[in-house]
Amino acid sequence: MSFIAMNDIASGVTALYGILGAYIGKLRSGKGQYLETSLLEAGLAWTHWESGAWFGGGEVPTATGTRHRRSTPYQAYRTQDGYVTVGANNNKLWQNFCNITCNKPGWLTDPRFVDLPARLKNIDALQDEIEQVFATAPTAHWVEKLDEAQVPGGPVYTYQQALADPHIKARNMVVEYDHPVIGRMKSIGLPVKSSGELTAIRKPAPSLGQHSSEAVRSLGFSDKEIDALFSEGVIYDRLREKATA
Repeated sequence: MSFIAMNDIASGVTALYGILGAYIGKLRSGKGQYLETSLLEAGLAWTHWESGAWFGGGEVPTATGTRHRRSTPYQAYRTQDGYVTVGANNNKLWQNFCNITCNKPGWLTDPRFVDLPARLKNIDALQDEIEQVFATAPTAHWVEKLDEAQVPGGPVYTYQQALADPHIKARNMVVEYDHPVIGRMKSIGLPVKSSGELTAIRKPAPSLGQHSSEAVRSLGFSDKEIDALFSEGVIYDRLREKATA
């Protein structure tokens, strides 16, 4: 299982839209304002399903894996060789899933699965039933059957498989560039595409103090003065230190 620092991401996104909102307000009123957020507050604000369940019905959220908290079948299910996600979260999709994908029309009249409240109440039994069917064929087979039934779904990839996917390659989500220490290296590409150059990956992330010389030289310091600043420990460049060690 991979770990994603969701609170770190949430706080960054929260700070961004807060800054944009304040900037738009300044354009309209001419007044700036102080902003702040935190990992705790930003992360808590993203628990919308959990807060709704708690405030609306006193339901204590529990770990659900890939399950959707308010709909089913809407999760990843084990297949013969891996997992596949299914998003049959309305009546039409549920009917197509039963009739076309799984060839199990009996599920539609089964009292345990007859409607969404029943399916949620019997979600463990539903998972067992679906995985018994899915265990008979590999993931690729079920992806085709889901597409045939027009039910949202897809394979659960390993990270290596995801990066090798033709769609990922076509969207330039793996890029290469030169690093001063590592040499030619790969990284994740830009998730925002535009008709012009809105953003671009021009160079790798700098090492500590990598642009110290460049920054100080732009202020009018000579090379001799810059060397003296390095010698006196006023400025620092990790790559320079390694090169002269």
